[in-house]
Amino acid sequence: MAYNPYADVRYCDILAVFEMLDVGAEYAASAEVTGAFELTQISETHDREEKMSRKYASLERDYWMLDGSFILPEPENLGQTGWWSDVISGADCSFAEPPQLSFIWQENRDSVGFTICFDDKAEEYPALFNVYAYDHTGTLINQTIVENTGVRYFVDMPTENYRKIVFEFTATAKPYRRVRVAEVLFGAVLRFDRNNTVSASLETAFSPDASSLPATEFNLTVDNSSKDWNMANPQGIYAYLQQSQPLALWLGINSEWVYMGKFFFTTATAEDDALTARVTAHDKIYSLDVAYRGDVSESWSLFQAMTAVLEYSGARLEFSMPPDIAARMVSGAIQEDTTCREALRLLTQAARCACYINRDGVLVFFDSIAIQESVDILDFNNMAAMPKITVGEKINVVELTVRQGDDEFVYTASDIGVDEPVGVAAYANPLVLDTNGNATAAWLLTLAKRRFSYKLQERGNPARDISDFVTVHDPYGGIRPAVVIRQKLNFDGGLICEVEAIGVN
Repeated sequence: MAYNPYADVRYCDILAVFEMLDVGAEYAASAEVTGAFELTQISETHDREEKMSRKYASLERDYWMLDGSFILPEPENLGQTGWWSDVISGADCSFAEPPQLSFIWQENRDSVGFTICFDDKAEEYPALFNVYAYDHTGTLINQTIVENTGVRYFVDMPTENYRKIVFEFTATAKPYRRVRVAEVLFGAVLRFDRNNTVSASLETAFSPDASSLPATEFNLTVDNSSKDWNMANPQGIYAYLQQSQPLALWLGINSEWVYMGKFFFTTATAEDDALTARVTAHDKIYSLDVAYRGDVSESWSLFQAMTAVLEYSGARLEFSMPPDIAARMVSGAIQEDTTCREALRLLTQAARCACYINRDGVLVFFDSIAIQESVDILDFNNMAAMPKITVGEKINVVELTVRQGDDEFVYTASDIGVDEPVGVAAYANPLVLDTNGNATAAWLLTLAKRRFSYKLQERGNPARDISDFVTVHDPYGGIRPAVVIRQKLNFDGGLICEVEAIGVN
C-alpha cells in the first residue's frame, strides 16, 4: 500500500513506547555468572540490544533441527548472543545446580521492576526462575518467583536502593536446554496504543533567523482507570520516574507507520480526578539549559564551537552540518553564565543558519534562506478551514548590536526604496561571522523581508518535517510556496495538525 496521508478514508493509529528504566543502570552494571558456554558475550546482557542476532546451532538434545534455519556459530562473527549457561537442564527440565546471572553496582539503584529477554530467534526460554535483590550490606531486600511462558518477561518487582540483582534459573521450558539471556532491562517498557491512549500531541518548531531555539514537546495522556499512575502510592509508577527516560513515538495512517522520534521524560501529572495521566517529554534541546563555562575562542569554526558546547553540556547529542556551514568562522566570546542552549542559538545565528533536532535525534544545521522543492500541498481538500494569512510589517533595515566586553558595535543592513518609510528590526548577539557583523545583518534582513505567514489546520501528514517546503492555497486564489516553521500534531483517535508557515516569495 502506497503511503497516502490524505486518503479519503483514514484509520489513524498511535504507538508510544516508554522505557521506564533506571537511567544509566546498564552502563554502571557489572555482570557475573556461575558459568558460561563458549558463545557467551557477557557484556551484551546489558547493552540495550534485546534480541539475538541469529538462530545458532548447538549440541543440545533434540534441539538442532536440520531444516536450514540454524546457523553454525563463527567466533569472529557472532553478533548478539548475550549469556548462555554452561549447564544444561535434565529430562525433567530442572537443573541440578541452577545457573545464576547477577548484576552489581557501586551505587544504589531504583527500578519499577526488571525486563528480561531470552532467545527470540530459537524461541527458547526458562519456565521457572527466582529473582533476588540485595542492598549495599548484602542483605536480601526483595525477591520473587517467576513462572514464565515466553521469550520476554517483565518482573513486577518494584525495588529501591538495591546494589545487586540475582536471576537464578531453576527450570527450562523444554528438557536438555541451556538458559540464554539476550538482555536485562532495569525497569519496565510500557506500550501505549489507541486502546489505552486518550490523546497525544507532538509540537515541533524552528526559528529561521535563530532568534529562538524551541524544544520539541510530546504530551501523552493515558488511561489511568487502573490507578497505576497514583501519585499518593509510594510504590507506584511515580516513584520510579526519572528525568531522561526515553519515550519513542510512531503514528500510523491506514497501517502505514511513521517514526516520529524519541523524546525524554520531563514531567507526569494525574488529571480528570486521576482517571487519566499525562506524560510530558521533550527532545534534548530541553536538557541544554545549563550554564556554559567551557572553552571560549575569539575565533573558531561553527563545527569547533558546537563540538565544545555540546561536549560541555553532556547531552550526548549528535549533530550534522554541511561542510560550508561547518567551516564558517564565528568571532566574539560567549558571555559568562550563558546557557548551553543560548550559546548554541547565538552561534547558529552568527553563522547565518538554523537548526533543530530531527526525528533521528540528530541536531541538523541548514541554510534557512535556500528555497527547496515543495514536499506537500495544503489545499482545500485537506485543510479544515481557510488559512489565516498575516502580512507583517515591512522591514527594510536591520540593526545588529554586538557587545564584546566594554565595547559595543552596531552593524546595519538596509534596502530602503524611494520614498519608502523605514521599518527597523533590532537584534543583539555578541558573536558575528568572520569578525564583521555586516554579513549576519544582511542575512537577517533577507529573512525579515519574508512577510507572509500562514496559520492553518489540516488533516495531518506525520511524514512532513519542520523546515519542509509546502504549497499553500489561500482563499484569494493564491498558491504560494512556504516553509513550515511550526506544526502540532494532535491525536484523539483521529489526527489533525496545526501548521505555521512563512511564505518565501
